[in-house]
Amino acid sequence: MSKCNQQQASKLKSKIEYFLSAGRRRDRQPALDTITKLQKVGDLAIVGGMLRDITLAGNRAFSSDIDLVINPKDPEEFHDLARQLKGKRNRFGGYAFDTGIWSVEVWSLPETWAHIHQHSCIETFDDLRKATFFDCDAIIYNIENKELYVSDDYFQRLSDRVINVNLEQNPNIIGNIVRAFRYAYNKDMRWERDLSLFIAESFNRVSWTDLLGYERRSFRTNYISSISQADFFLNIENYLASNEARFFDPFAKFKQQKQYELF
Repeated sequence: MSKCNQQQASKLKSKIEYFLSAGRRRDRQPALDTITKLQKVGDLAIVGGMLRDITLAGNRAFSSDIDLVINPKDPEEFHDLARQLKGKRNRFGGYAFDTGIWSVEVWSLPETWAHIHQHSCIETFDDLRKATFFDCDAIIYNIENKELYVSDDYFQRLSDRVINVNLEQNPNIIGNIVRAFRYAYNKDMRWERDLSLFIAESFNRVSWTDLLGYERRSFRTNYISSISQADFFLNIENYLASNEARFFDPFAKFKQQKQYELF
Protein backbone atom coordinates (compact mmCIF):
# COMPACT_ATOMS: atom_id res chain seq x y z
CA MET A 1 0.00 0.00 0.00
CA SER A 2 1.35 3.44 -0.94
CA LYS A 3 2.22 6.04 1.69
CA CYS A 4 -0.85 8.08 0.74
CA ASN A 5 -3.12 5.05 1.08
CA GLN A 6 -1.52 4.17 4.40
CA GLN A 7 -2.30 7.65 5.67
CA GLN A 8 -5.90 7.40 4.44
CA ALA A 9 -6.28 3.97 6.03
CA SER A 10 -4.86 5.23 9.32
CA LYS A 11 -7.26 8.19 9.36
CA LEU A 12 -10.23 5.95 8.65
CA LYS A 13 -9.27 3.49 11.38
CA SER A 14 -9.04 6.35 13.86
CA LYS A 15 -12.49 7.59 12.88
CA ILE A 16 -14.00 4.11 13.20
CA GLU A 17 -12.40 3.57 16.60
CA TYR A 18 -13.77 6.92 17.72
CA PHE A 19 -17.24 5.96 16.54
CA LEU A 20 -17.08 2.62 18.34
CA SER A 21 -15.83 4.17 21.60
CA ALA A 22 -17.95 7.32 21.79
CA GLY A 23 -21.17 5.64 22.83
CA ARG A 24 -22.91 8.58 24.37
CA ARG A 25 -22.42 10.87 21.41
CA ARG A 26 -25.41 11.08 19.05
CA ASP A 27 -27.19 8.17 20.76
CA ARG A 28 -24.75 5.51 19.60
CA GLN A 29 -25.00 3.40 22.74
CA PRO A 30 -27.88 1.09 21.65
CA ALA A 31 -26.01 0.13 18.49
CA LEU A 32 -22.74 -0.32 20.38
CA ASP A 33 -24.46 -2.48 23.01
CA THR A 34 -25.72 -4.80 20.26
CA ILE A 35 -22.23 -5.00 18.76
CA THR A 36 -20.75 -5.85 22.17
CA LYS A 37 -23.27 -8.65 22.69
CA LEU A 38 -22.59 -10.09 19.24
CA GLN A 39 -18.85 -10.09 19.93
CA LYS A 40 -19.44 -12.67 22.66
CA VAL A 41 -20.35 -15.30 20.06
CA GLY A 42 -17.84 -14.47 17.31
CA ASP A 43 -15.44 -12.03 15.70
CA LEU A 44 -17.05 -9.08 13.91
CA ALA A 45 -16.16 -6.97 10.90
CA ILE A 46 -17.75 -3.82 9.47
CA VAL A 47 -18.47 -4.06 5.75
CA GLY A 48 -18.90 -1.45 3.06
CA GLY A 49 -21.21 1.52 3.40
CA MET A 50 -20.27 2.83 6.84
CA LEU A 51 -16.57 2.77 5.96
CA ARG A 52 -17.18 4.35 2.56
CA ASP A 53 -19.34 7.17 3.93
CA ILE A 54 -17.05 7.99 6.85
CA THR A 55 -14.12 8.13 4.43
CA LEU A 56 -16.05 10.56 2.23
CA ALA A 57 -17.55 12.83 4.87
CA GLY A 58 -16.54 11.82 8.40
CA ASN A 59 -18.49 10.62 11.43
CA ARG A 60 -20.78 13.63 11.56
CA ALA A 61 -22.20 12.86 8.14
CA PHE A 62 -22.76 9.16 8.79
CA SER A 63 -26.36 8.26 9.68
CA SER A 64 -26.99 5.03 7.81
CA ASP A 65 -26.95 1.33 8.74
CA ILE A 66 -23.99 -0.43 10.31
CA ASP A 67 -23.46 -3.58 8.23
CA LEU A 68 -21.57 -6.33 10.02
CA VAL A 69 -20.38 -9.83 9.27
CA ILE A 70 -19.74 -12.27 12.10
CA ASN A 71 -17.49 -15.32 12.08
CA PRO A 72 -19.39 -17.27 14.74
CA LYS A 73 -17.72 -19.65 17.16
CA ASP A 74 -20.89 -21.74 16.99
CA PRO A 75 -23.45 -20.93 14.25
CA GLU A 76 -26.41 -22.06 16.36
CA GLU A 77 -25.27 -19.96 19.30
CA PHE A 78 -25.15 -16.94 16.99
CA HIS A 79 -28.65 -17.55 15.64
CA ASP A 80 -29.99 -18.07 19.18
CA LEU A 81 -28.49 -14.78 20.33
CA ALA A 82 -29.81 -12.94 17.27
CA ARG A 83 -33.31 -14.15 18.09
CA GLN A 84 -32.89 -13.20 21.76
CA LEU A 85 -31.93 -9.70 20.65
CA LYS A 86 -35.13 -9.61 18.57
CA GLY A 87 -33.29 -9.51 15.28
CA LYS A 88 -35.53 -9.61 12.23
CA ARG A 89 -34.51 -11.79 9.33
CA ASN A 90 -33.64 -9.79 6.24
CA ARG A 91 -33.98 -10.98 2.66
CA PHE A 92 -30.46 -12.36 2.38
CA GLY A 93 -30.16 -14.47 5.51
CA GLY A 94 -28.91 -11.93 8.01
CA TYR A 95 -30.53 -10.15 10.94
CA ALA A 96 -31.56 -6.52 11.36
CA PHE A 97 -31.71 -4.94 14.82
CA ASP A 98 -33.60 -1.77 15.64
CA THR A 99 -31.04 0.21 17.60
CA GLY A 100 -32.24 3.77 17.15
CA ILE A 101 -30.50 6.13 14.73
CA TRP A 102 -28.07 3.45 13.57
CA SER A 103 -29.74 0.21 12.60
CA VAL A 104 -27.38 -2.75 12.90
CA GLU A 105 -27.49 -5.58 10.37
CA VAL A 106 -25.36 -8.71 10.66
CA TRP A 107 -24.66 -11.71 8.43
CA SER A 108 -22.81 -14.92 9.20
CA LEU A 109 -19.53 -15.31 7.30
CA PRO A 110 -20.13 -18.98 6.35
CA GLU A 111 -23.59 -18.03 5.06
CA THR A 112 -22.46 -15.19 2.78
CA TRP A 113 -24.64 -15.17 -0.35
CA ALA A 114 -21.71 -15.15 -2.77
CA HIS A 115 -20.12 -18.10 -0.96
CA ILE A 116 -23.28 -20.20 -0.74
CA HIS A 117 -23.98 -19.68 -4.44
CA GLN A 118 -20.33 -20.39 -5.33
CA HIS A 119 -19.59 -17.01 -6.91
CA SER A 120 -16.66 -16.40 -4.54
CA CYS A 121 -14.86 -18.45 -1.93
CA ILE A 122 -15.45 -16.57 1.33
CA GLU A 123 -13.48 -17.99 4.24
CA THR A 124 -12.01 -14.89 5.91
CA PHE A 125 -13.07 -11.30 6.47
CA ASP A 126 -10.60 -10.18 3.80
CA ASP A 127 -12.38 -12.46 1.30
CA LEU A 128 -15.52 -10.34 1.74
CA ARG A 129 -13.99 -7.76 -0.57
CA LYS A 130 -14.81 -10.20 -3.39
CA ALA A 131 -18.48 -10.41 -2.41
CA THR A 132 -19.76 -6.83 -2.85
CA PHE A 133 -21.61 -5.71 -5.96
CA PHE A 134 -20.01 -2.23 -5.99
CA ASP A 135 -16.25 -1.74 -5.75
CA CYS A 136 -16.82 1.24 -3.44
CA ASP A 137 -18.24 -1.22 -0.88
CA ALA A 138 -15.23 -3.57 -1.09
CA ILE A 139 -13.68 -2.37 2.16
CA ILE A 140 -13.70 -4.28 5.45
CA TYR A 141 -12.73 -3.34 9.01
CA ASN A 142 -12.00 -6.16 11.45
CA ILE A 143 -13.25 -4.90 14.83
CA GLU A 144 -11.32 -7.53 16.78
CA ASN A 145 -7.80 -6.87 15.51
CA LYS A 146 -8.44 -3.34 14.16
CA GLU A 147 -7.29 -4.29 10.67
CA LEU A 148 -8.55 -2.65 7.49
CA TYR A 149 -8.81 -4.74 4.31
CA VAL A 150 -8.81 -2.58 1.19
CA SER A 151 -7.28 -2.49 -2.30
CA ASP A 152 -4.31 -0.25 -3.07
CA ASP A 153 -6.34 2.08 -5.29
CA TYR A 154 -9.51 2.19 -3.16
CA PHE A 155 -9.04 5.62 -1.58
CA GLN A 156 -7.94 7.25 -4.81
CA ARG A 157 -10.97 5.90 -6.67
CA LEU A 158 -13.26 7.06 -3.89
CA SER A 159 -11.66 10.50 -4.01
CA ASP A 160 -12.22 10.56 -7.78
CA ARG A 161 -15.89 9.64 -7.15
CA VAL A 162 -16.00 6.74 -9.59
CA ILE A 163 -17.71 3.39 -9.05
CA ASN A 164 -17.79 0.13 -10.92
CA VAL A 165 -19.04 -3.44 -10.66
CA ASN A 166 -17.05 -5.61 -8.29
CA LEU A 167 -19.06 -8.87 -8.33
CA GLU A 168 -21.71 -8.87 -11.04
CA GLN A 169 -23.73 -11.77 -9.61
CA ASN A 170 -26.06 -10.49 -6.90
CA PRO A 171 -29.45 -11.35 -5.38
CA ASN A 172 -30.93 -7.86 -5.69
CA ILE A 173 -30.50 -6.46 -9.19
CA ILE A 174 -33.16 -3.76 -8.88
CA GLY A 175 -31.92 -2.65 -5.46
CA ASN A 176 -28.35 -2.26 -6.69
CA ILE A 177 -29.40 -0.35 -9.80
CA VAL A 178 -31.39 2.02 -7.62
CA ARG A 179 -28.37 2.47 -5.34
CA ALA A 180 -26.18 3.23 -8.35
CA PHE A 181 -28.52 6.10 -9.24
CA ARG A 182 -28.63 7.30 -5.64
CA TYR A 183 -24.84 7.21 -5.32
CA ALA A 184 -24.66 9.32 -8.47
CA TYR A 185 -27.09 11.86 -7.03
CA ASN A 186 -26.12 11.92 -3.34
CA LYS A 187 -22.39 11.31 -3.58
CA ASP A 188 -21.62 12.63 -7.08
CA MET A 189 -20.43 9.18 -8.10
CA ARG A 190 -19.84 8.57 -11.79
CA TRP A 191 -20.29 5.12 -13.32
CA GLU A 192 -17.48 3.33 -15.09
CA ARG A 193 -18.12 1.46 -18.30
CA ASP A 194 -18.71 -2.03 -16.85
CA LEU A 195 -21.31 -0.71 -14.41
CA SER A 196 -22.96 1.38 -17.11
CA LEU A 197 -23.14 -1.62 -19.43
CA PHE A 198 -24.51 -3.85 -16.66
CA ILE A 199 -27.27 -1.35 -15.88
CA ALA A 200 -28.14 -0.75 -19.54
CA GLU A 201 -28.42 -4.49 -20.19
CA SER A 202 -30.43 -5.01 -16.99
CA PHE A 203 -33.37 -3.23 -18.59
CA ASN A 204 -33.98 -6.45 -20.49
CA ARG A 205 -35.13 -7.85 -17.13
CA VAL A 206 -36.36 -4.82 -15.17
CA SER A 207 -38.30 -1.72 -16.13
CA TRP A 208 -38.02 1.97 -15.34
CA THR A 209 -41.27 1.61 -13.41
CA ASP A 210 -39.65 -1.13 -11.31
CA LEU A 211 -36.87 1.27 -10.31
CA LEU A 212 -39.27 4.07 -9.40
CA GLY A 213 -41.39 1.71 -7.32
CA TYR A 214 -38.40 0.21 -5.49
CA GLU A 215 -37.00 3.64 -4.63
CA ARG A 216 -40.38 4.86 -3.34
CA ARG A 217 -40.78 1.78 -1.13
CA SER A 218 -37.22 1.74 0.19
CA PHE A 219 -36.20 5.36 0.72
CA ARG A 220 -37.66 8.55 2.09
CA THR A 221 -36.23 10.54 -0.80
CA ASN A 222 -36.76 9.83 -4.49
CA TYR A 223 -34.26 10.93 -7.12
CA ILE A 224 -34.72 8.72 -10.17
CA SER A 225 -38.00 10.42 -11.04
CA SER A 226 -36.14 13.73 -11.41
CA ILE A 227 -34.55 12.60 -14.66
CA SER A 228 -36.21 11.76 -17.97
CA GLN A 229 -36.38 8.09 -18.83
CA ALA A 230 -35.94 8.90 -22.53
CA ASP A 231 -32.94 11.14 -21.85
CA PHE A 232 -31.33 8.49 -19.67
CA PHE A 233 -31.56 5.74 -22.29
CA LEU A 234 -30.32 8.06 -25.04
CA ASN A 235 -27.40 9.34 -22.97
CA ILE A 236 -26.22 5.96 -21.74
CA GLU A 237 -26.50 4.51 -25.25
CA ASN A 238 -24.36 7.36 -26.60
CA TYR A 239 -21.84 6.91 -23.80
CA LEU A 240 -21.47 3.19 -24.41
CA ALA A 241 -21.13 3.74 -28.16
CA SER A 242 -18.32 6.26 -27.65
CA ASN A 243 -14.79 5.69 -26.36
CA GLU A 244 -14.23 9.35 -25.55
CA ALA A 245 -15.87 9.66 -22.12
CA ARG A 246 -14.39 7.55 -19.30
CA PHE A 247 -17.34 7.87 -16.95
CA PHE A 248 -21.10 8.29 -17.09
CA ASP A 249 -23.23 10.52 -14.87
CA PRO A 250 -26.95 9.67 -15.18
CA PHE A 251 -27.87 13.03 -13.64
CA ALA A 252 -25.54 15.18 -15.77
CA LYS A 253 -28.32 16.82 -17.80
CA PHE A 254 -30.49 17.31 -14.67
CA LYS A 255 -27.59 18.97 -12.83
CA GLN A 256 -26.84 21.22 -15.80
CA GLN A 257 -30.47 22.31 -15.90
CA LYS A 258 -30.46 23.08 -12.18
CA GLN A 259 -27.28 25.11 -12.56
CA TYR A 260 -28.84 27.00 -15.47
CA GLU A 261 -31.91 27.82 -13.35
CA LEU A 262 -29.68 29.44 -10.71
CA PHE A 263 -28.56 32.15 -13.15
